[in-house]
Amino acid sequence: MDELGPGMSGRWVVHTRGSTHVWDMDARTYARHPRTPAAAMPHDGVDHPIRSVGAWPRVGAHSYVVFDDPQHSALEHWRQSGTILSIVPAVD
Repeated sequence: MDELGPGMSGRWVVHTRGSTHVWDMDARTYARHPRTPAAAMPHDGVDHPIRSVGAWPRVGAHSYVVFDDPQHSALEHWRQSGTILSIVPAVD
């Protein structure tokens, strides 16, 4: 898979050098998983409902996603990925 976009389905793992990002296109959720503890960010490892997408994941590019703060829905957070190396189906 080279890119994700609106209207797609399934769960996908987006690999970058420093982390993996799980995009659930059916549930419209996003989760970031750092490869090392040193790369950890607040709210990692949690499925967040996607509020908006500024840039869909595409191999060779960056993704940009906005999601609500888990404790304060009036606040939002964003994540811009590193350069995307691959996009593969999630294996449960």
